[in-house]
Amino acid sequence: MITKQHCVKFLIPSAKFYRTPTTRLSILHQNNTTSNSGEGNNVFLKIYSLMILVLDILSLLVKVLLAVLESIYYNIAGVQEKSVSGEIVLITGTGHGIGKELARQYAELGAILVCWDINTELNEQTVQELRKMGAKAYGYKCDVSDREAVLELAKKVKAEVGGVYRPD
Repeated sequence: MITKQHCVKFLIPSAKFYRTPTTRLSILHQNNTTSNSGEGNNVFLKIYSLMILVLDILSLLVKVLLAVLESIYYNIAGVQEKSVSGEIVLITGTGHGIGKELARQYAELGAILVCWDINTELNEQTVQELRKMGAKAYGYKCDVSDREAVLELAKKVKAEVGGVYRPD
């Protein structure tokens, strides 16, 4: 039960309306009898709830309209893509799956690839495929769940290959 210590009176001091952290408006039921002033408060509560509902719906409609307009703008104007040709791109999990496919796509775009995977054999196989495509690719064994190993290998990559591309 909500008590006066847990909430602050809202609008009418004599009414049984209270603002709480979890709801916009609550009624404290101190007794089961209704009086004339209680019925007026119920009307106020219904009007207040309806106003809040209308404002929430209008807010939602405005946000949806803005999102649609933004989407239309970007579809018409397009988004200017940055070339990654010659950039050093580090990809984890290049031994198989999504990481391997990302490496292929970046190789087609002309990026210099740094391939990290925990499985040395599959990673080397991917690096060889990328080199056959004409890309510069470097393979390293790395367990990305080990923070120290990642930081140590990052220093090694920076020294051997160069700084990795960071989109701003």
